[in-house]
Amino acid sequence: MASVSVKSKSNDTAVDQTAAQAADDEPNKNIKLEKPENEKDGSFYEKAQRLILTDWQLHLNNFPRSSDQDEFCKLRGQSHQINNKASKTCYRCKRNFVMTNGQFERLNDCCPNAERNSNAGKNHVHRDNFADCSGYIRLTEKNDSSPGVYAVDCEMGYTVNGLELTRVSVVDRDCSLVYDSFVQPYGRFVDYNTKWSGIGEWHLRGVTTTLKDVQAEFKKRFSSKTIFLGHSLDSDFKALRIIHDNVIDTSVLYPHRRGPPYKRALRHLASDHLGIVIQDRGARGHDSHEDASACVKLLKWKLNMK
Repeated sequence: MASVSVKSKSNDTAVDQTAAQAADDEPNKNIKLEKPENEKDGSFYEKAQRLILTDWQLHLNNFPRSSDQDEFCKLRGQSHQINNKASKTCYRCKRNFVMTNGQFERLNDCCPNAERNSNAGKNHVHRDNFADCSGYIRLTEKNDSSPGVYAVDCEMGYTVNGLELTRVSVVDRDCSLVYDSFVQPYGRFVDYNTKWSGIGEWHLRGVTTTLKDVQAEFKKRFSSKTIFLGHSLDSDFKALRIIHDNVIDTSVLYPHRRGPPYKRALRHLASDHLGIVIQDRGARGHDSHEDASACVKLLKWKLNMK
């Protein structure tokens, strides 16, 4: 298939947490709701169309894009070659480490000199898989009078393969879930990234849904004309391995005063414009349903819709 251009981003860390701490709010595994109905009000889709990112904005914000010029991915300012060597560079502390036969060099204090100590972890981690262009899909066009507007948010954890998908939530214009599933990564876990992802080992026990299963659900439920909404949605599409053109990104709708590459945090946008508090679960991490719903509300606020 055509190659894609990708670039990684976002803050990450992991914390130790017991299953008992999250027992009260643990969602069911592999929630797969009914196929979403067509939008009752096509005007919402029409109004949202005005805010779709241009192709230039998609490239500027590092969304995976098709490219016919190179069989490998291109990383802005970096080599496009995928690092399959045993020697890697930790995404957090930028130190070199060795991975032998799928086993990481293990240190008790990975990142003592990291720029932000909140990113420290017990293991080095990498994101080399974000430079891997294999497995990407495009959604197909369907005979649908109203393709809909849906917000997407993904959670991810670190495995020996890199940063992999662990949960995906999709909500409609009413912030109701239309798809929500935990996802079992292909690689062995190194760091569940719980402080940010909200996902722990207990959430994925017995989960058999894989990335390919999620992609199949997206192809069945949505189309190339569907408008997907999210915050820094480029990372979500890299985790989902999806190339999509009709995208609205709240980090672009509400730009940082210093301009790119700076982006305002979703929780700050929700507080400033909506007067609501999100991502306040502490060590329990973020909730993808909550974050996706906040994006819908921010879009409506921008469109002056209730």
